[in-house]
Amino acid sequence: DFSTVLMILLCLYAVTTVFVREKETQMNLLLLTSPGGGYMTCAAKLMAVSVFSVGIAIWFSLLDFIGFCLAFHTGEGGELPIYAINNFANTPLNMTLFQYVLLSAAVRALGMWSFCMGMLAFSMKWKTALFPFAINLSVLLALIFQGASSQFYSNIWEKIWNPYVLLVNRTLFANTEFINCLGYPVLGYQAALILSMLTGFLLGGIILRCYTRNQHHVPGGFGCEIRSL
Repeated sequence: DFSTVLMILLCLYAVTTVFVREKETQMNLLLLTSPGGGYMTCAAKLMAVSVFSVGIAIWFSLLDFIGFCLAFHTGEGGELPIYAINNFANTPLNMTLFQYVLLSAAVRALGMWSFCMGMLAFSMKWKTALFPFAINLSVLLALIFQGASSQFYSNIWEKIWNPYVLLVNRTLFANTEFINCLGYPVLGYQAALILSMLTGFLLGGIILRCYTRNQHHVPGGFGCEIRSL
């Protein structure tokens, strides 16, 4: 799990300052008068953070796989079913080990993206990077502690709401667990993926909605006063 913690810290350091730097350098004042400012700038930053978080997650997943092959001096066994591993004897997945490696990388990318959307949403209104960095770090440490402890919980809901479970998803896929969703049984890992996606898109929408609009979005154009900074 060392790579997971390192991945979270890298994204924390990179993402927290995405919006804060605008205010520290007073670039936000210039963006308000630019045709590409406001919504377009915010959308571009959301896209850049999404690409960065997904890329970091996939890169570290690749490094983990290479490190495993080097440590055990083998890359064989990729065609074996995943339930051949003792810890995955009760898994709901029906795939090979190599397919599970790809699935795990994609799930980690989704969890990291959800984390980054949360860090962006919290830090966008601060004027300095110190306070959002410290608070985001505290929240992340609490989520990591809760996620690491969730494998001992019997209530599946206490596991799936935390996106950290997606980053260390072996506990998520190890057992076949169901939740009751409107009278229909839903696999626990499916519910975790859906919750993480909905949370990420919701936070992204909130960021776009709350981001300061430029003069081209204000009724009256350049002749009116800038309403918010």
